[in-house]
Amino acid sequence: MPVVHVLLVLGLLGAGIAVRTAKDTPILNFVTYAQVTDRPALHRWAGNRLLLTGLAASAVASFAWVRHDLALMLLFVQIALVFVAVVVLAAGSSKFIRRRSARSAA
Repeated sequence: MPVVHVLLVLGLLGAGIAVRTAKDTPILNFVTYAQVTDRPALHRWAGNRLLLTGLAASAVASFAWVRHDLALMLLFVQIALVFVAVVVLAAGSSKFIRRRSARSAA
């Protein structure tokens, strides 16, 4: 069972590296790239958050490797970490979205 934990960690770390090195490629599917002011900064920010999530998931995976009896419960903890990361990415990416001015909205 702890092998599943390690695969999840590798997936998170791989996604973090892919997003961080994306530069101008539109890789995040929840972002409207036509409104993004600085794509490389957005990708660095999002990639760092995914790498931090992978680091937290690796701590959980190492604990699951030691305590096999808690592996299933810790898998749910890792899934919750992924959900938290998605919420943080979706909420935080708004910092990189160009705001419409009140004058152009009227």
